[in-house]
Amino acid sequence: MEFVAIDFETANANLTSACSIGIVGAFKGKTVFEKHYLINPNEEFLSYNVQIHGITHDMVVNEPTFDKLWDEIKELIDGAIVFAHCAPFDLAVLKSLLDKYDLEYPNIKVGCTLKVSKIAFKGILENCKLNTISNYLEVDHNHHNAISDALVCFHLLERVKRMYQVYDVVDLFEVIGLGFGSLKDKILRSCFNKFTQISTSQTKSNRLEGKIIAFSGKPKTMTKTEAKKLVEVHGGIYTKDINKAITTFVVFLNPVKTQLNALNRVLEFKEVEVLNEEQFRKLVISKGDKNDY
Repeated sequence: MEFVAIDFETANANLTSACSIGIVGAFKGKTVFEKHYLINPNEEFLSYNVQIHGITHDMVVNEPTFDKLWDEIKELIDGAIVFAHCAPFDLAVLKSLLDKYDLEYPNIKVGCTLKVSKIAFKGILENCKLNTISNYLEVDHNHHNAISDALVCFHLLERVKRMYQVYDVVDLFEVIGLGFGSLKDKILRSCFNKFTQISTSQTKSNRLEGKIIAFSGKPKTMTKTEAKKLVEVHGGIYTKDINKAITTFVVFLNPVKTQLNALNRVLEFKEVEVLNEEQFRKLVISKGDKNDY
């Protein structure tokens, strides 16, 4: 499989109170399997949670507890890239259940479709809730039904892969600047933004000393704020003004025509280093930096 999407619903505020899980396996743009399990958490059901997902104590009282389902679930996800919307919650539920029943941990990579959607749909959607995304993608969705939520995660990833014209989710994460988390050896690590980590923790250098840099367009692999931080980290100066003072100009996706016209006027008087996004990344991030970027 290329990836697996999961979603948990819980009976109360405890991470150990999972009462439902939906699991979708994906390969080459299609679902390989769609599994939905009701789970008896042997815990109290709060009315608030029942109002959200509609699952009651009576519906699961005769269903198996999670430990009885684990062998089957583990076979579906072990060794896979596992996505969830707000993965820190769903994977924390999984970890809590494994600890509760003292079960063998899987070895999985972790991806978060919420982080993906915040990058891919920035400026397009008013929020990145699953019901908002399902409406935008025009896919059937029963919000807070575990298998339905997992299916929206599948459709979301397939749409974003097409948007960025990549083959799989590994290539997608490379393009948009995300790193996979992991769950193994009883340790959960969350999916993370590579560029944010670089810009906040990287040792300062003089790599861009003397360069005055302007941008135009929308970056694909980082935010503009992150790009500005990378310039500053390496001793460069970022400017909004496109005038004869600039030494370097970065053209991101969909550059603004008036800004390109301003650049052309500057080029009549002096040479300016003009870079695309990939060239900018190579300039500000080397293999010796954090996360090997």
